[in-house]
Amino acid sequence: MTPYEMLLALGAARETGTVFAVMSGNRQLRLGLFDGAVVQVTYAMKRGAAALALLGEARCLSASFARGMVGAAHADLATPAETLAALRPAFSTGAVQQSTPVPAGGPGATPAGTAARAGRTYTQALAELRALVVEQLGPIGDLLVDEAVQQGALSWDALVDALAREVTPEPAAQAFRAAARRLQP
Repeated sequence: MTPYEMLLALGAARETGTVFAVMSGNRQLRLGLFDGAVVQVTYAMKRGAAALALLGEARCLSASFARGMVGAAHADLATPAETLAALRPAFSTGAVQQSTPVPAGGPGATPAGTAARAGRTYTQALAELRALVVEQLGPIGDLLVDEAVQQGALSWDALVDALAREVTPEPAAQAFRAAARRLQP
């Protein structure tokens, strides 16, 4: 599997996390994926479209994927399809490091033994958390989840704590934290 094929599989599975790539010249590239779409590109101390523009003739030597939260999207990136197309030349070579299994079964695929311990993907767990927040806070909860993810909650606990601050009174917030932590993938 090439790194580009890995990106396609991650997109089809609607995964959220970070792709770490070693490029020619021993430079590192990081791609942030949210719900399968590339929303962040960092390369040669540049971000977003500027990082993509610097790729030029660089080629991917190896890549791996780690599930988890990603920070705010780089607003200057083109559409997800255009960003993926721009990455294709650089990612059509190299090897995928298998330390983190890559989904192979399309949307919702969950490889055995990964972070999705309970048989759920991160995306599914986030959808369940979103439903819990909407249940507690009403329709505004949907927006609050999006904002917390975009502001870069670095872990599931950080995301839950950020959302729990919106729940009152305190006993309800504590009950929310406990229920939300049980959803962790």
